[in-house]
Amino acid sequence: MISDGDILTTSATAITVPGYPVTNQLMSLTLTTNDLNLGIDGGDPILIYDAGGGASMIGYVLSYTPTNGALTVQIGYAFQLEIRRIEQHQQNFGWDYSMWFDWGSGSSLGDQPLVQAMLGTGLSIIDMGYLQINIPALMMQNLHNRSYMIALAMTDSINTRQVFIGRLPILYGGLTPLFSLSPSQPQIQFSPLPAPTP
Repeated sequence: MISDGDILTTSATAITVPGYPVTNQLMSLTLTTNDLNLGIDGGDPILIYDAGGGASMIGYVLSYTPTNGALTVQIGYAFQLEIRRIEQHQQNFGWDYSMWFDWGSGSSLGDQPLVQAMLGTGLSIIDMGYLQINIPALMMQNLHNRSYMIALAMTDSINTRQVFIGRLPILYGGLTPLFSLSPSQPQIQFSPLPAPTP
């Protein structure tokens, strides 16, 4: 069943509600309505549910084609993470993160992102209210001994929110990948830090 305000229709499209971890499976969910020429508009809130009451999903309409019933919706939030360089002359989080500039604009006054991650490419929802950030080692090797800007935003395609913004200190990101070490190469061993003296 599909509900859009006063509009109620059905669809025979098989949909699988994913279990955790959730990546980008629901960011562009496409189905076909059994009824045509409905007054469904882009941006409308949408409810998709099992007629038996087993499961339901809430999202927003991305697009609808009245002539063939093709409906594309986004369920839940999309997330975007960015890590950028902080230039030494910048007193805050850089031009792209200042309140008078659009977030992440990549203008000539600010640096392009060094690391980007979205659902399905480094980010995944692992439980209700829990987002896992998993940046590949090859991407982290681009970061060296300094502090960077980091920000996370989320959008349900209608409303966008900044989750956090801050500084990310990196001791050194240029590591040798473990899978490239041969057995003859020495392995790094870590010792516990000494207890602080009072």
